[in-house]
Amino acid sequence: MYLSQLTLKHFRNHAFVDLVFPPEPIVLFGDNGAGKTNILEAISLFTPGRGMRGAKLSSLSAFDQSDPWSASLVLDGDVRFTSTLVGDKRLNKIQGEPVRSTTAFSEWLSIHWLTPDQDRLFIDSSKARRRFLDRMVFAYDPLHAQRLLDYDVVVKERLALLFKTNDDRWLSALEHKMAELAVAIAFARQDLLGRLEVSVHELSPLFPKFTCVHIGDIEPYLMQKKALEWEEWLMIQWRLSRVRDRETHMTHIGVHRSDFGVVHPEKGAGETCSTGEQKILLMGLVFAFLKNRLEWDDKLIVMLFDECVSHFDFHHRVVLFEQIRMLYEAKTNKGYFQALMTGTDKVLFEPLHGCSSFFHVAPSFIQKG
Repeated sequence: MYLSQLTLKHFRNHAFVDLVFPPEPIVLFGDNGAGKTNILEAISLFTPGRGMRGAKLSSLSAFDQSDPWSASLVLDGDVRFTSTLVGDKRLNKIQGEPVRSTTAFSEWLSIHWLTPDQDRLFIDSSKARRRFLDRMVFAYDPLHAQRLLDYDVVVKERLALLFKTNDDRWLSALEHKMAELAVAIAFARQDLLGRLEVSVHELSPLFPKFTCVHIGDIEPYLMQKKALEWEEWLMIQWRLSRVRDRETHMTHIGVHRSDFGVVHPEKGAGETCSTGEQKILLMGLVFAFLKNRLEWDDKLIVMLFDECVSHFDFHHRVVLFEQIRMLYEAKTNKGYFQALMTGTDKVLFEPLHGCSSFFHVAPSFIQKG
C-alpha cells in the first residue's frame, strides 16, 4: 500500500497540483517559498487535528483565489480520500462517501511529520515536548487523545469549583476522575518511551543509543507502584493543594506539567548537545518510533520530513537516507512505509539518486526529474 496520487486545488500558493507518486521515497526540491512545505501540509490534513502547521482552515485557501481549497489523496491508485472547505468547515469523503471526521482516514493510514521548528525540541518548552510525545502515543493508544481532552476539562472544572465552594464531596469526585485519567496518561507515555529505548538499538550504529527520562510528579517512579496506589496519592496531593491552587489560579500537580528528556550516551542531556547532535537525537527518536510502529501496525505509515537535511553533514545525510531505505525494505514490517522529503537543493539528496523520485517545485510548476 502506498500514496499514489495527490491533487490540490486553490491550496496555499498552488492553484492546481496533480502529482503521481511511485512506491519509493519522494524528494521535493526547490527554492524557498516555492510551495514544498505546502504540499506536505496538504497531506498532513488527512490525520486528526489541523495538520503540521495547525493553521485555521480558512487560511489554507490560495491568497489570490476566492474559491475554497480542496485536497485529494489516492492509495494504490484505487482508494480516494478527499477533504474540501465548505463554509468554515471541512467536508471529508472516502470513495465519494462522506465521513464524520478526519479520524476515519486513520483506519487506512497514519501520517507523521518532522519540521524545522521541532529541531529545537530539546530546548523548547515542556508543552512542545508533551505535544510531540503525545502524538506518538496516539499511534499506540487511540484513547489517549480523548483522555487528554477529558483530563483538561476536569482540571478546569476543579479549578473553577475552587472559587465557588469548599464542598469536599464535589471536589473529591472531580479529583478522583482527574487521578484516573492522569495515571492512564502517564502509563501510556511511559510505555512509549520504553518502546523507543528498545527500538533505537535496532537502528544504524551511528544513531546514538539514547535513554529517555520521564519528568513529573509521579513519572520517574511510575513502575514502583500500582495504578490504584498512584491514583490515591494524587487525590491526596490535590486535596492538600486546594488552597494554593485557588490562590494562584492554577493546578500545580498533574500530567499537564509532565516532561521528558533524552540523554545522549556520551554527551549527556539532549539540551546540552550541539545543534547537529540534537538533530541526530531527534531523528533517532523518530526512526525508533517508526521502526517499532511498522512491526505491528499493518496500515500505511507516511512520514513527512520538511527540510530534513538541515544541520546534517554529508556523512549523516548518508546515514539518514540509508535508514529510510531500511524502513522500506525491512522484512519485519507488518505495515507499509512511505517518506516524503523537502529541501532547497537536489544535490543534498544525491545518495538517494536511483532509488527515489524527485520533483522540482517552483511557484508556477512542479516537474518530475
